[in-house]
Amino acid sequence: MLSRAESYPPQLSCAHGTQGPTRLHTNPIRRVLVREGRDFLKAADASRYRAFWYLFAFTGMRPGELLALTRADVDLAQLTVTVSKRLYEIPTRFRTSPEEKWDVDEPKTENAEHEVGLPQHIVPILARHLSVRRLSRGRWAKLLFQTQTGQPVSWYNMRQDYARICRRARLGTFGAQPERSAGKPGPRQQPPFTPLLKPYALRHTHATLSLQDGVPLDVVSERLGHADQGFTLPTYVGKDKSRQRLAADAADRRLVALDTGTEG
Repeated sequence: MLSRAESYPPQLSCAHGTQGPTRLHTNPIRRVLVREGRDFLKAADASRYRAFWYLFAFTGMRPGELLALTRADVDLAQLTVTVSKRLYEIPTRFRTSPEEKWDVDEPKTENAEHEVGLPQHIVPILARHLSVRRLSRGRWAKLLFQTQTGQPVSWYNMRQDYARICRRARLGTFGAQPERSAGKPGPRQQPPFTPLLKPYALRHTHATLSLQDGVPLDVVSERLGHADQGFTLPTYVGKDKSRQRLAADAADRRLVALDTGTEG
């Protein structure tokens, strides 16, 4: 569990299936605003990759970018992470040897190479991860996230970890309890479980909530590594009527200032 000094940040992306999330359908990507992020974060405390999920939820980085991070990319003193590469799994048919399973390349877009500011709340979590991180040898020794054998972590394995976290937090739908065969020893089989949201909801929610909190569009676009703001705008803003309300409220304040003679 988090200590008091590592109190949970207020935003994250997941909701109980009984209540359902707030969904915005005004763009090509379904964005989800989460009401019960604390449940996800608490459940993520038990994960080996706890730091990964905090970074994913509060920086908006892509999975391949996160999995390619090295210790040198993280500057806890300056509260920055440098995004300069992404990890990908080489398809079996293109491997020249059984050992050649992973490689890194340039980020997804031209603007994807950038610095991302870290929230202060994440520093103790990253520091803890670095303190217990097992030192390994070989090409992948400097990766921030590794398997217990010192290999890169696949996105498939991270999705499985995400599903386990959501199961612990009960953020999804449980199927029927399997019946135990008569006389069969061993623990009772767990019911099937489907997470309410896909992991990418964390990235999309970070962008949506950042814009709602007043973070400028160009900053959010840069943070996400988008090629230009022309993609960020329709994807995460669209026809959000709450932004029109902000403009109307600002006009109201100016009118009041004019009427009262306090306009400078």
